[in-house]
Amino acid sequence: MKVLVTDIGYGDTKYCYLDGKRQIRGKIPTLVSPLNSLTEQKGPGKTTSYRYGDKLYLIGTEARYANHVIISTTKDFLPNYSPLMVARVASSLSLDDTETPFDALIVSLSIRDWTMHDKMIEILSKFVVNNCLYRQKVEIFPQGLGIWVEAGSRDNIMIIDIGYNTVDVAVFVEGELNTDLSFAIRGFGAIRFISEIAEYINSRSDEEFTPNEICYILQQSDTFFERMGVSNEAKECAIDWFHTLWDRLNARESFRKALKYMDICISGGGARFAKLIELPSYVEIMDTEPEFANVNGFVKYIGAGTEIQKTIHETEE
Repeated sequence: MKVLVTDIGYGDTKYCYLDGKRQIRGKIPTLVSPLNSLTEQKGPGKTTSYRYGDKLYLIGTEARYANHVIISTTKDFLPNYSPLMVARVASSLSLDDTETPFDALIVSLSIRDWTMHDKMIEILSKFVVNNCLYRQKVEIFPQGLGIWVEAGSRDNIMIIDIGYNTVDVAVFVEGELNTDLSFAIRGFGAIRFISEIAEYINSRSDEEFTPNEICYILQQSDTFFERMGVSNEAKECAIDWFHTLWDRLNARESFRKALKYMDICISGGGARFAKLIELPSYVEIMDTEPEFANVNGFVKYIGAGTEIQKTIHETEE
């Protein structure tokens, strides 16, 4: 039984591949670059393009060096390019030349994007990339559910999942996700300050960098920002952004009440910036690989006798 648990984020795609007792985790930058040529290049060296539909793309790290990188935060990015990200993961696992790369696919989706739930299942259940047919059972989990499991599956807790594009606030009451109290904010994730850094750098550079590229560079090292002379500006942008985000959340009365009566846990890739400002002492910041919290939690969740596990077992039979 081959299962891919994945968090196709707007900044990075995190995943865990399960094959029996074997688990392989990884992360690929969510970078997609269309190639001008519709014909694969022939010659020495290695081709890393992916054919999807009638177009060729570079995906992940390779796309970083291409002429144009598609902005990932548009509403149609996930339905249009998620199959490519899944195929790129399969390639990194050397599964793209097998008859059935995956039997089941678990995908996370922001509460803010939940309206595309059915569409994402339809698109990801069957697609073809590089002449490899991907046909698998697909289940969609809400952002924050995995973090809730990682945080101990507590009865009354508010999970603040700070991603690249969205900030998902998942409120669990008596151990169940409460739709009425949960919400998400689009465009207020880490992209908020990363876009400012991109604009600042682009105004001083001959090249144009997209926020996705800056996000990738930000995770590699500070050398680039030092060379560009924007290290201090980058830190100031991050601090200002998190102050604004916290004020935006506190503007909701329900959020302020939850702060008083519930456990609070901040996670997701943006959690690493939460320590830049002073927060209430009772706010827990998940600081051990917070960007993998959803994926790690989903893996535990499907192994805990839940309905999704039963569904996958039925598919196997």
